[in-house]
Amino acid sequence: MQLTATQDIEAPRQQVFDLLSDVDAHLARLTARGVDVAHVSPPGAGALRAWRGTFDLRDKPREAVVRLTALEPPARMVFEWESGGLHGRTELNLEAPTEATTQATMDTTLLPQTLSARLLVQSLKLGRGKIENRIGERMAEAATEIEKRTRDAG
Repeated sequence: MQLTATQDIEAPRQQVFDLLSDVDAHLARLTARGVDVAHVSPPGAGALRAWRGTFDLRDKPREAVVRLTALEPPARMVFEWESGGLHGRTELNLEAPTEATTQATMDTTLLPQTLSARLLVQSLKLGRGKIENRIGERMAEAATEIEKRTRDAG
């Protein structure tokens, strides 16, 4: 299953990339929301790091492993992840239509590996429009925050 969302951000691409690639800030937000996150990167991994997170979802403990598999400043980041028989790949591409504007496109591919994950993805397909709308809303919120942070910094 493929999910895609695009959002325009009124900020230069390099600044958008710098804010989006601030992994420590993202980890701090996840920790504040109750996710227990640990680095599991092998020695010498450099910028391509990995994390293991444990969290509760629908009153059940869950675990996910996320790996940053590609980092191409200021244009692209790719994350691969797995959780409970579901593998995924999320690619974030940043394009600069103008010097002051960035277009962010997020593509997520869900790859079920077990029967229960297949059933989950099948149910997600039924609500695809609603899910993509929710992703779009979250991207719009993130864009507003990025725009505010770049204005405040400038």
